Amino acid sequence: MAITLDGTTGITTPGVVNTAAETIATTLAVTGVTTLQAGTAALPALTTSGDTNTGIFFPAADTIAFSEGGTESMRIDSSGNLGIGVTPSAWRSAFNVTYGERALELTYSALVTQAGPSTILANNVYFNSSNQWIYKNAVANTNAGLYTIGSDGLHTWSVAPTGASGAVATFTQVLSINKDKSLALQGATAATGAGITFPATQSASSDPQTLDDYEEGTWTPTVTFGGASVGITYNTTFTGATYTKIGNRVCISGFLLLTNKGSSTGSARIANLPFTSESGNTKYLGATVGGSAFTFANQFWAFIDPNTNLINIHESTEAGASSSLTNSDLTNGTEFYFSATYTV
Repeated sequence: MAITLDGTTGITTPGVVNTAAETIATTLAVTGVTTLQAGTAALPALTTSGDTNTGIFFPAADTIAFSEGGTESMRIDSSGNLGIGVTPSAWRSAFNVTYGERALELTYSALVTQAGPSTILANNVYFNSSNQWIYKNAVANTNAGLYTIGSDGLHTWSVAPTGASGAVATFTQVLSINKDKSLALQGATAATGAGITFPATQSASSDPQTLDDYEEGTWTPTVTFGGASVGITYNTTFTGATYTKIGNRVCISGFLLLTNKGSSTGSARIANLPFTSESGNTKYLGATVGGSAFTFANQFWAFIDPNTNLINIHESTEAGASSSLTNSDLTNGTEFYFSATYTV
């Protein structure tokens, strides 16, 4: 039998249809399953008296939607993804209740939590079944962005340029903070230990007030005479050098011990600097050279020519005469110690 609410209390025969709206003036208790029509955004299946275009409806199988003023305002799709002000995009199947994961999608943004556990805050993209980030909206000057907290405690920020709706977004990491408090810029790998990590290849800035490069390292200095090094040998135990590069300024220091000065002739130079000097005029940037076993009693000094990786060594007399240091001025066992600051 069927019970029809037609304004009266009673039992009617099956097949009787009542098209009039009815009101129950008391509490309705149902111990079984209550089945409603699917409804629409304009006429939701579950609504309230006097505001029939606001409520809950069922737009597809295993899907629940909410409408306000006849317009859909929120939807939970069959994978458990939640869209507020937008229908959830085609997120890959891993973002569902089976894996304890959820995707909360807004008009331009989405928040994803995964069973990893990790959390992603995405702007203007969603992650599809092919493991691709896809642009949601094509709006001028609206880039896409990602902020991720990984299961390893790594925080990363990435950006992608403006793209067409439905196109694949290619992200570039611009910043990361590791759980050990190290900070990595422009795609650099987070270092071990606290500090700031710059990329291996400088990402130069046009802003002169921006520090965009830092590097520390070692290099192997050599001595040449007239650009050649025939027969020159060193005591490798006492030969080595270091550098620190901050932006375009390089500070170097090192030590050389010649065991054999060789047979090459010409001007003496310390070669193999870690970076080529900048173009322009000769730079006298605090270059100093010292040593032992020199055969002359005059003062000596050094400079770095533009577009080279060489330190030129000169000697000066008390009378003001100056000339290049040469092979004949040195002996086997000569020690060089030096430091310099130059621009690149």
